Amino acid sequence: MTAANPATTRNSLFEGIWVPIVTPFRHGAIDHEALQALARSLAADGIKGLIACATTGEGSSLSQDEQLAVFRSLREALGPDYPIGIGMAEIATAPAVAWARELAGLQPAALLVAVPPYLRPSQDGMRAHFEAITEAADLPVILYNIPYRTGASIDLATVQALATDARIVAIKECGASLERLHALITRTRLKVLAGDDAQIFSVLCLGGHGAISAAAHVRPDLYVRMHALLKDQRLDEARLIAQRLQPMIAALFAEPNPGPIKALFAAQGRMRDEVRLPLLPASAECLSRVQAAWKALG
Repeated sequence: MTAANPATTRNSLFEGIWVPIVTPFRHGAIDHEALQALARSLAADGIKGLIACATTGEGSSLSQDEQLAVFRSLREALGPDYPIGIGMAEIATAPAVAWARELAGLQPAALLVAVPPYLRPSQDGMRAHFEAITEAADLPVILYNIPYRTGASIDLATVQALATDARIVAIKECGASLERLHALITRTRLKVLAGDDAQIFSVLCLGGHGAISAAAHVRPDLYVRMHALLKDQRLDEARLIAQRLQPMIAALFAEPNPGPIKALFAAQGRMRDEVRLPLLPASAECLSRVQAAWKALG
């Protein structure tokens, strides 16, 4: 019997619905009890994996020690086998490489690595940045393309070049045209994961493999069900779920993420309504809209 290819095995993990988990705070410190309870709930609802310390997890507002503590807390809550990745958004390559080496000691399922923000590097610069991090960590890497935050986009040719390294396994794509999504799906070997929640249904219908979805904090069961239905070619049933979810997705992004998610969970007694500056808690009007969308989901 032929042994499984490790690269293929790792690559097959990065499908389905993942959640970039929020970081609950209590009086400014990480609320590990709330974090672990939320993680267990998401896993029980069928969420495939979690990404710690990403944008939704306010990673840029966490110290490195806090990021390590968040990951370890999640691992304690979910055990050694549940997939947990960690986000990286360092601007300069040298500190990113040093941090990737340290994170490798935690053995996360993957590193979610964004285009270096603000600097708007060339395509060759982006490629060198991703390659250096991948080589330093020797872990699966998910490329994170979110040009409306970083100011630059990874060209298709650069994605294709990076994909020659088997350790680069997926791309989280935000704000892309249907043409670009189709090209990523059909012209690269990477798992293509929706990063814009409103596009999840479209990405899956095009042949995408899943999503890393902030909105899936709320009614994760529906996202998991929609993905399963589409895998079974049950388009009409999946479309109905997608249509039901759109008002909630719109409400959760009416104000800066993750404020609305935390406001809803605070109203439900699941965590305190705390974010770190420069973010502010969601307004009362936003919370009211989110709660109305929650009730409408049934």
